Amino acid sequence: MRIAFYGGSFNPVTVGHEAAVRILSERFDRVVVVPCGPRPDKRSTDTIDPVYRAAMCDLAFGEFANVEVDLSDLERAHFTPNDEIQEMLEARYPGAEIWHIVGADIVTGGATGNSYIHRVWTKGSRLWNEFNFGIFPRDGSPLNPNDLPPRSEILPATHSVSSSAVREALANGELELVRAFTSPAVFNFVMRHGLYQSWRGPARKNPVLIDLNTVFNIFFDKKNEKAAAMAKTLSESELRIDVENPDVVIVIGGDGTLLTAVRENWRRRRPIIGLNTGHAGFLLNQMTADDFLNRLREGLPTTAYHLPMLFAEGESPEGVKRAGFAFNDVWLERMTTQTAKIEVILERARQRHFELVCDGVLVCLSQGSAAYARAMGNQPVPPESELTFLAGSNVCWPAWWKGALSLSPTTNFEFEVLESAKRPVRLVVDGLDFGPVARASVRRSLVASAELLFAADYDWSEKILELFLPGT
Repeated sequence: MRIAFYGGSFNPVTVGHEAAVRILSERFDRVVVVPCGPRPDKRSTDTIDPVYRAAMCDLAFGEFANVEVDLSDLERAHFTPNDEIQEMLEARYPGAEIWHIVGADIVTGGATGNSYIHRVWTKGSRLWNEFNFGIFPRDGSPLNPNDLPPRSEILPATHSVSSSAVREALANGELELVRAFTSPAVFNFVMRHGLYQSWRGPARKNPVLIDLNTVFNIFFDKKNEKAAAMAKTLSESELRIDVENPDVVIVIGGDGTLLTAVRENWRRRRPIIGLNTGHAGFLLNQMTADDFLNRLREGLPTTAYHLPMLFAEGESPEGVKRAGFAFNDVWLERMTTQTAKIEVILERARQRHFELVCDGVLVCLSQGSAAYARAMGNQPVPPESELTFLAGSNVCWPAWWKGALSLSPTTNFEFEVLESAKRPVRLVVDGLDFGPVARASVRRSLVASAELLFAADYDWSEKILELFLPGT
């Protein structure tokens, strides 16, 4: 089995990158694309929030059947050198042949031991002699056969388009050039979010018009008769439906259905519009099938909210680690009749420690503020609010605890389970049981997000009042 490792900043992804991955997918059994974390030698990797680079990589490479986009470096804000990448892939694919994909400029000077690999890479001389290298010819970097590593393969040339050229074109407003240098999916994403455009700046909230020209996929709660009926009406209407490549995903059901849709689809990076047939429907629009179709016929103005998710990691009492992402919330809860004792560490500008004696403790972002957090005394807020919440269930100690803490979105949480043998605690990530844990960490993810669409006339304040004063 041959595995190709293709790393880069992908800032943004260009048609050259996509052409390279297409070639690799045809010549290798599996391709692992790794967008890099912060690089001291390449400050441009920090020009935009890493969640945008993650999304562009998913959009550009996610449809290739044998291509895996590994976001671990971006998530952990870490740059993994090639020798560690080799170890990681050997462990993931035992017995596989690992190939490191580079451009010709990286091997130039190899004949005299003066290539970029020799000069810059960790353990470069050893890697040069021991690793397999797939080499893409580059414009302006003619290949000298004497410069090639001992174990190398020349790959077909692709049209080289640099990310810096795209950034420069965007900064200058040369949008037709940008359109030529990027795929439609990447171009639309960049423009919708205002990336690399100094006169706009990245936007987590922006207007999106959907109409009968929009291509949809429908995701619905099959156990909900109203949802099934609405899905049937919409699928038999004049809507353009494409399960594989939609512009927007329609989710029909309640908040639980929307949560499932996000969990199953966030790596596809398509906007989601929810239509409520459940109960509260805090994250869904209130429209019937006929209302929705009539508004689409006229052109439905919506507001898109680009909402971050949580990254959670738990460690079992045996030392086994497991990580996952949550859109709604992450919580720790007692597993027996004994109350839980949990040391909480809040980390922002400095660390703060305190102990909770409780039935459970929950972390959520604004979009989760109306779910379990509300039952724990948290005040629901609109999804656009830049807040993180820490809520406790049946808190016995500290005595001053009331409701929930509203904190900065950059707050990191560490939890240490005290007296775990006597007071076992489990970790739950968006309703998925991770089992008993000795410790856990939760923070805002650097790569995971979901984009929700709401009709432009959707009134968040009215929705919150309905939650507290139903029927009034």
